[in-house]
Amino acid sequence: MKLFLDKQIRCFCCFLILFLLILSGSGAWLFSLQTDSAKEMLYTRENTMISVLLEQGVSEDVIAAALANTLPEFTGSRKEAGRHIVSAAAWLSVFLMSGVFVFLRKRDRLYQKAEGIVPLRFPLDLCQYFGQKS
Repeated sequence: MKLFLDKQIRCFCCFLILFLLILSGSGAWLFSLQTDSAKEMLYTRENTMISVLLEQGVSEDVIAAALANTLPEFTGSRKEAGRHIVSAAAWLSVFLMSGVFVFLRKRDRLYQKAEGIVPLRFPLDLCQYFGQKS
């Protein structure tokens, strides 16, 4: 592809790839932080609920059965949120890259058009600078 012959464009594409990697890595890191804080809030709520139920005289078997049903729900919502985040990041990355390639292609066409126009308007005659007569 003729587009990647320019060193500036290659460096810019490397920057975009690095930017997308950093963006997805920071998104995954922030997602794990958010998940950990949600788990901590869930465990704090469950501990409070367990202590209140034990004070009221509810048996431990009933409490254990009630708590066993809440954890799979949390894990399922976590997986679903992760899928949504990954798909959103993928679509945004595709949108960014396609926009950049459209811009670079239009820029390349503009330069090709300028190569055809500039010699017609401004003929380059270097003979006058080297002391030769045309």
